[in-house]
Amino acid sequence: MSLISLDLEMKVKKVIDPFPVVLWAVAVIIIILFTWYAISLFRKKPVTGEESLVDAKGVVYSERLAPDGEVRVNGVVWKAQLANPQSSELKNGDPIIVMKVEALTLIVEPAKRKDHLALDSGTS
Repeated sequence: MSLISLDLEMKVKKVIDPFPVVLWAVAVIIIILFTWYAISLFRKKPVTGEESLVDAKGVVYSERLAPDGEVRVNGVVWKAQLANPQSSELKNGDPIIVMKVEALTLIVEPAKRKDHLALDSGTS
């Protein structure tokens, strides 16, 4: 009789393998995170046109910007004018911030180097 009771106890105490449970938990977490990210992308309104250029950072592209010249913003070269024509001229590679857009000309101001974290790398 003792052999039969031991056999029944071994069947009842079957251990569940944790690998499939962990695998399913990780899969569920990944799906939840992906869904949350996808929903957040759809909620954002795309910014295009003039709105995308205002407050954008860039660099002087032409030899100088005094008061007219060219700047590079988001990898694109634009005609530009200084917002304050009496300010000192800017040289090639100096950082700028776009203040507004008039037709296809950007009105820009000099940016401080320490505040200009997103320098456009294509100035050559």
